[in-house]
Amino acid sequence: MRSIQLVIDIGSKFTTISQQGKGFVLKDASLVFIENKNNKINLIEVGRGVASYIGQQRPNEQAIYPIKEGTIYHERAAVLMYRAFLNKIAGESLFRPKIKAIACVSCGLTNTEKHDIEKVLTQAGVSEVVILESPLAAYAAVADGSARCIVDIGASKTEVAIVNRQGIVAGCSLNIGGNSFNQAIMDYILDEKRCRLAPERVEKLKKQLATLSDSENFAVNEVVTEIGAGTQTQIQIHSSEIKKALEPYVAKICTTILSILSQTPENLVDEVTANGILLCGGSSRINGLCEYIANDVGLMVARAENPENIIVNGGMYFIEHRDQLANLLNVVNLK
Repeated sequence: MRSIQLVIDIGSKFTTISQQGKGFVLKDASLVFIENKNNKINLIEVGRGVASYIGQQRPNEQAIYPIKEGTIYHERAAVLMYRAFLNKIAGESLFRPKIKAIACVSCGLTNTEKHDIEKVLTQAGVSEVVILESPLAAYAAVADGSARCIVDIGASKTEVAIVNRQGIVAGCSLNIGGNSFNQAIMDYILDEKRCRLAPERVEKLKKQLATLSDSENFAVNEVVTEIGAGTQTQIQIHSSEIKKALEPYVAKICTTILSILSQTPENLVDEVTANGILLCGGSSRINGLCEYIANDVGLMVARAENPENIIVNGGMYFIEHRDQLANLLNVVNLK
């Protein structure tokens, strides 16, 4: 039977999948639109296509993000979502290939939470699942074998880990990410300007204005809804205001980095200091973030060349080097 090898980045907001021999084959929203009929859940739409259904759903229909903070939030919806994604890649023919996958997950998950992800992917059609913590994948994509600090800012979590070729030396997962940044912006505008910003506009506003640099200050005009009156109006929002909203969350990330760095064994301190911090994940693109963290932590900070996709790139490295993956996970006869 023909088989295909996949790397699946288990994301709360987006699912990214790479295939051996083809590269990236899917990046879509980790979102489903389902119908609950006679206590049976049916999939209506998956991924970005769900947007066209929102606002038109009937009482027995709803949109769900099945992954929440890196864990399975709605098991049945997660199975339907991953099955639909796998069908786009492998097809639904009678001679469906055998699917093997490396699933990249948060380093803060418990063994039970990892097992839940393995169970969901198996039910979705993956015959062999290997769970890999995402900092290990990021490290494999860029490292030369020496120890370094990986900081991956995803949609719902930030992974902070000291990694070397033997594995994760020290690490943790923080419940702060791009979604937290979006909520912080919405809360700031609500508290300071007594206006409500539409959720669908926040991501665009963040991309336009988010900066942690003191030397930059620019503004855009944005349509908002006035609290109380309920009428729409146009206000000017400055990048300095977005910075003020984001700073408390970035400060918590910096505090966590310092905590993990303090756990670095003495024999690795020089390597970590020399290599500095590798910043990845979609929110790592916030302007001035590297400089802000470097000033606060006291180490050099560099953004990965392809920060959004570094996890699947690293996972693909392990598909090509299964022996190294087996040694890393202490697994015998990993096929």
